[in-house]
Amino acid sequence: LAPRLEEVIAVRTAGSHGAIAPNLHTRRGSYEAADLTVVDGLPVTTLDRTVADLIRRLPFPEAVMVADAGVRAGLQKSALLNRTAKGRGCRMARAAVDFADARSESAGESLSRVRILRTGVSAPRLQEKVFDLVGRFLGRVDFWWDEAGVAGEFDGIQKYVKFLEPGQRPEDVIRAEKRREQELIAAGVRVLRWGWSDLWDGTLEVRLKSMLSRTPVPNAERAFRTSGFAEGYGTGAGPRRDR
Repeated sequence: LAPRLEEVIAVRTAGSHGAIAPNLHTRRGSYEAADLTVVDGLPVTTLDRTVADLIRRLPFPEAVMVADAGVRAGLQKSALLNRTAKGRGCRMARAAVDFADARSESAGESLSRVRILRTGVSAPRLQEKVFDLVGRFLGRVDFWWDEAGVAGEFDGIQKYVKFLEPGQRPEDVIRAEKRREQELIAAGVRVLRWGWSDLWDGTLEVRLKSMLSRTPVPNAERAFRTSGFAEGYGTGAGPRRDR
């Protein structure tokens, strides 16, 4: 992923098939006037055209990151499917769009979903809200496995800087996060955290399978409820305060 962050992709409508330089990738293509917009004074492709182009060409994990970000920004999955229904990479694009979920709040959460999918465990619920038995809100987690009573959290730096209140420091958020996690554990929730390195070296798969294979906390001993419980799904939990 990192080598792509500084790369600019330019579309040319005439000339050769394209070329690749360290920071510039030119390729042959066509576009309509509706495919263009202006950002910071520069002509660029629109969000939907950009997402459609990328998910045709990127590997599935990266394509999911892009698709998740696109639908989170307001793109309709049906529109993306129509844009990528034919031509090169159409099957890759469909797979990414079908799997896309606007509830993934970061690239790390998107990649986590891909890793979880390929681990073969049951699909978690996303952004589950957790309450204690008297209705006090405890927090919201990235991933929730109800039958096991397991909350999963991707720890990226964005989590600790994006939602800072005025005058608040990242270390303040980290301390508050730890306090909330202690409350969740005390209520019977099992919390599994992972970071970027766990997503690349296979650690997440091993830790997740181990956590989910443990005997779950009996319902009678669970001192929490989740938003899913109110909707008839069951019980559940998780760390962050709602934002």
